[in-house]
Amino acid sequence: MRAQLSPDVVTDPRYSVLECFSGSRSLLGDLRTVWYTTPEGAQTDWHHPGAVAHDVRQAAARREGWDTARRARLAELERLFRREGEPVQLVLPALRVRADRDLLLDGTHRAVAAYRADVPVTLLLFTLCGPLPDTVLPDLFRHR
Repeated sequence: MRAQLSPDVVTDPRYSVLECFSGSRSLLGDLRTVWYTTPEGAQTDWHHPGAVAHDVRQAAARREGWDTARRARLAELERLFRREGEPVQLVLPALRVRADRDLLLDGTHRAVAAYRADVPVTLLLFTLCGPLPDTVLPDLFRHR
């Protein structure tokens, strides 16, 4: 899991979890990820001063720029999802960072590969909602 959610959030009563069940490809594509590139398009992490965050749709559209391991994992999952005769079932955790923006906390490879495979999805999204001090996630400022 690439997101580094503060463990204090889990026990804080000011937070709640919303459940969303959907088959919407658009909803899946709109989810923000913790995958970043430089302004030139090279894969990087949130520490890079010019890091650009991507949503699932943008990450899926990138065929180049991801490292070899990420590209291989995406291709493997994409093939698997295309072979299945049923909708891909994704259970994903997210953090509500704005009223119109949720950030994936885990499952980014699966989400991007399912979107890229252009197959039906059944999405069960658990979204953590509550106050968002900068201590919740170290890279939160990249998603506001």
